[in-house]
Formats: sequence, C-alpha cells, structure tokens
Amino acid sequence: MKRFLLLLPLLISMAGLGAQTNITFCVDMTSVASVPGFAAQAIAFDFNSFNSGSTPLTNTGDNVFCGTFDLADGEVRFNFFYAGANGAGGGEDLAPLDGEPCVSSGVGGVKRTYTVVNGQSETVSLVWESCDALLPVELSHFGGEALAKTNRLYWTTAREENVQWHILERSAGLDSWEEVARSASSVEPRTQGAMVSIEEQRYSLDDVAPLLSAYYRLRSVDYDGSENLSPILMLERATAGVALQAYPNPAGDRLEVLLNSNEVSTAALSLF
Repeated sequence: MKRFLLLLPLLISMAGLGAQTNITFCVDMTSVASVPGFAAQAIAFDFNSFNSGSTPLTNTGDNVFCGTFDLADGEVRFNFFYAGANGAGGGEDLAPLDGEPCVSSGVGGVKRTYTVVNGQSETVSLVWESCDALLPVELSHFGGEALAKTNRLYWTTAREENVQWHILERSAGLDSWEEVARSASSVEPRTQGAMVSIEEQRYSLDDVAPLLSAYYRLRSVDYDGSENLSPILMLERATAGVALQAYPNPAGDRLEVLLNSNEVSTAALSLF
C-alpha cells in the first residue's frame, strides 16, 4: 500500500505532461515579402532549439503565413524566420521590442512569448517584427444605395479571421453612432479554434428606418473583442417637397430634428 501511494503522484504528473492544446500561429510578412527570392517562412520555438527548418508555415494569402501546433501548457518562446535569394533572410529582429509585453529576454535573446492554457485552442495573429496583431477582417469593398424604403449597405471581405459579428452603425452628424443591424460572420471553422477565410465573402444589411441623410460605417468584432472599422460612407435620400425626421425614437435627454425642403422657406417647430 505504501508503494502504491508513492507512485500515484508520479502517474498523475506524467498524465498532466501529456496534455496538448491546439494553437495556430499566423504572421503577416508584408514588410519583407518584396525581398528578392522571398520564399520559405517558419516559426521556431525554445523546445526545438530554434531550428527554423523544422516548423515551416503555410501561405494563406496576402503574405500571411500560418502553422498549427499541439503544445503543452505553459509559456513558450518563439520567433519567425524567412529565407530569400542569395542568403537573404533570417530571424526577426525583436531587440527594439525589448521591454514590451509581447516579448521576453533570456537565454537566446529577445523572443516572442505566448502562454498555452490547457484546452483553450486559439489563433495567435501577429505582424513581422512588431507587437501589433492582425486585424480580424480585411475589407475589399464597402458601399451602399438608397432604395425605395430602405438604405442597403453591402461589403466584401478579402480575409476574415475569427470574426464573430459585422455590425452596421449609423450617425446623423459623425458625433455619435448607433447600431442599425448586425450579421454573423459566414466563415466556418477551418481547424479547431481557427475560423480563417482568405476567400471572398459577400454581405449586405438594410437600414429599415433610414434618415434623409446619414453616415454609415461597419464595425467587425472578433471573438476576443478586437475590432476593425470600415471607412465612413454617406447616403442621401431623394425628397419631394418638405420632409421632417426626428431621432432617436424613443428619445432620452436629446432629440434631433432634421427638416429637408426643396425650396427656401421659414418653418416653425412646436414640441409637445
């Protein structure tokens, strides 16, 4: 019985060491993609002695390279590599980032750090030689038109990564924004914990109670809370005679009134 009690903690410990979590690392290498012969990209970790050739990355499009790994719990240190013609290339120069949260200093110099939590699969998206993260969406088009009763906004994404919502927002004068409608991302998970698309995705949403003149923007929200804002678009609706709109409805401590007329005239406004 005593021997069994001594072995049990060892068995539990060994079982814990075997736990692996699926993590996808992506890097935007646009800043070095113009190097002649730009070719092989890789990620290197402490546990493989930073051997860049053993862990290649795959080009997912637009100079974004990704790789998925099963990693044990705890902190890992890593950096990215690339190879070009005539010996060009090498690892990232992270020394200027020393002291920032995304890196740490130690044996082997300044390296990126990431903490793996058991069972929490994730996509880590970064920019070459930077602590910046990739934005969740890349818009290729954002437009709209005034229809008979609604304003229709439509957009196309060239790339989406872990996007949860596309939210259409409206403003009468660029001083405050309100949500008009939202659409869930149409991108399905490609791998466990990764919802990445480099294929064109098309969306549209309607403002069913449009103002005579309004500004619109698109807010794309990632599952981790990061956001991407589109350029601002203005739509005006054709009016006949005189038209009046009051908003918001219901109103709180502020009510705005918009009066459009095809002719110059004097108007009286009474509020009850």
